[in-house]
Amino acid sequence: MSASTVALKKGYTRRKIDYLKWATGVMVPILVAAIGIVKGSSNDMQMPGTSNTFITNVSVIENQYQQITGQPLKDATLKRLQEAVNLAKAGQFEPSRHIFEEIASSIPVPAVYNNLGALYAQKGDAGAARGAYQQAVAKDPDFAPARNGLSSLSRPAGTGRGETEPNNDLPHANAVSLDTPVSAEIADTSDTDFFSFTTTRLRDIYRISLKNTSTTLQPGITLYDQQKNQIAYDSRGTSGADLDYDFPLAGDTTYYVQVWQRQNTSGTYSLTVKPQRRSDRFEPNDDILAAKAIALNKTIDANIMDPSDTDYYQIRPGSAGSLTVSLKNTSTTLQPGITLYDQQKNQIAYDSRGTSGADLDLAFNAAANNIYYIQVWQRDSTSGAYSLTVK
Repeated sequence: MSASTVALKKGYTRRKIDYLKWATGVMVPILVAAIGIVKGSSNDMQMPGTSNTFITNVSVIENQYQQITGQPLKDATLKRLQEAVNLAKAGQFEPSRHIFEEIASSIPVPAVYNNLGALYAQKGDAGAARGAYQQAVAKDPDFAPARNGLSSLSRPAGTGRGETEPNNDLPHANAVSLDTPVSAEIADTSDTDFFSFTTTRLRDIYRISLKNTSTTLQPGITLYDQQKNQIAYDSRGTSGADLDYDFPLAGDTTYYVQVWQRQNTSGTYSLTVKPQRRSDRFEPNDDILAAKAIALNKTIDANIMDPSDTDYYQIRPGSAGSLTVSLKNTSTTLQPGITLYDQQKNQIAYDSRGTSGADLDLAFNAAANNIYYIQVWQRDSTSGAYSLTVK
């Protein structure tokens, strides 16, 4: 028996039946669409260790693009978007961020800018995150994920946040922002906590600072590189002790920190990862291809940040004659070395000093309008600041 026949038997008029058909045809698609929207929202991802939302439903981006441009996204672009989303879902935030940076100019929609903001926030770059969120809100002032992300950046600095369990192994490490303390706890002797952070663009010294907020915990920290290989560790055998550890790290790279306990202890603590901003204004200049041009008779200030650091410069004298590379130690620690290279990058002279804090002059004969390269290095695993003049 048809629905119309049933309706007529129940006393419905033909006009009411037509209205029911119309209402069903209109409301069902609306309900389906609403369910789809809810489903899309449930597929969004909260960035680990933050309150920032990352849009994982590519159709949200696709729909926003079509609404703004009136054109569908090309299949190749959709595949690139899905690749970026899959990388983020797998915890590969840096390559995901690079893709979103690449496509943002061609897909300038709120969800893309929101995802960039979330990825920048996870990286610890609050300025870039704020800029991305502002672009998203400018496109759609009512786009909640971007508004919430922007609001999270407006909270007072240093208020910190808590760890999110489970974070007892590397795959579940909480992402933390640089310079922002995280409150956490070693709850019992079987507990351990993992955190991840991404360094700024330049190589730098990073201080991993654990402040004990208990009188019981004997803390230990282990540092892992981007490939999750252990590279350093330290610990304290005193209950309630703090622990600060400085380590030179590469730029724009993800690292992991494990917090653990000694002697079957437990307790609460606060963890902060802070760049020491030791890079001088000529970085990166750690190889001859990245040598920075300097002028004759002008003194520059720089530093050998740690024993693995080295600095390259280049000069081009306008006339032939004798030149002297003069290094004045502005530290009491650096044992300096200088190596000179000609225009073809062949070594032509070098000298060094085995005394910490010593100065160093190295003379050579220069040809007119030739490029010469100067390498400043250290001896005996020393570091420190210096000034350099070629005259």
